[in-house]
Amino acid sequence: EHRPGSWARDGRALLFTEARTGFTVGDIMQVTIDDKPTITPVLAGPALDGSPALSPDGRWLVHISVEDQPRLFIRPFPHVNADRVPVTAEPGSVPVWSADGRPLYFRNPGLTTQFAVSVDGTGQKLLIGKPAAVIGLRNERNAFFNMALPPVRGRFLSPVIPADELPFNEYRLVLNWTEELKAR
Repeated sequence: EHRPGSWARDGRALLFTEARTGFTVGDIMQVTIDDKPTITPVLAGPALDGSPALSPDGRWLVHISVEDQPRLFIRPFPHVNADRVPVTAEPGSVPVWSADGRPLYFRNPGLTTQFAVSVDGTGQKLLIGKPAAVIGLRNERNAFFNMALPPVRGRFLSPVIPADELPFNEYRLVLNWTEELKAR
C-alpha cells in the first residue's frame, strides 16, 4: 500500500510511505516526477517509517517511526542518515509543518489532541522546543474530526456537524469553480 506524504520544494518529487505486512513494516520512498519516473528509498529498515513531511525550506524531514510505539523524528534532508532528532519523548503522529517551518504540528496516537512544538532549523543544529497542546480533536458529538493545517491567520479550520443534524451522506465536488466564479 502506498500513502502520499510530501512534495519536494521544487515539485519534482513526492515522498510517500510504502507499507508492507499489514502496515507493520514500511519505508519512506521518493518518486521523481519527470519523463522517466524513478522510485528510490529514502528511509528503509525493519520498522514502520512513514508519514513523511518536508519542511517548507526542504532542509528537514519529519516522519513517524514505529518501533515499540509511534514516535516523531526530524532528519536532515536529503542526507537522512546524518542525524535523527526526536521531536518528543512521547508518542506522536500526523506531522504537519507550518508555512514558515515553525512550529511543527502533530497529534497524539489516540488522535484526541493537536500539539505544536517550536522548531528552529535555521542554524547548523536543529533546536526543538517543548510540545504544547493547542486544541482538542473531538466535536460536540464526541467524534474525532480532522482540521486544515497549518492554522490560517491563527485559526484552526475544521468541519463541524451540529449535534441536531444527521451526518453527511452526500458530498459535492465542484470542478472548475474558479472559471464559474470568473463568469459571474
